Amino acid sequence: MLIPHAGLNLALAVLALSVAPIALFAAMPIVLAIPMTALSPRAPPGGIALINCIGLTGGFVSPFMLGWVKTATGNLNNGGLCAR
Repeated sequence: MLIPHAGLNLALAVLALSVAPIALFAAMPIVLAIPMTALSPRAPPGGIALINCIGLTGGFVSPFMLGWVKTATGNLNNGGLCAR
């Protein structure tokens, strides 16, 4: 959320780009622990694989969605509204 507000402020941009991966990697163990506690003893590998497939699908679909939004609106900045 800080990156769009950084503008031309280099220090704020570097700070935002440093905090984002920290937050991402801090949340990853929590998300990957859900299949271990919610599924039967033999099912967690399938649950983790499902979580990874959903994430990879989002990484594949989002560039196409941004292209569609840019074509429809003529402005790439409106692509952020599609993600919320």
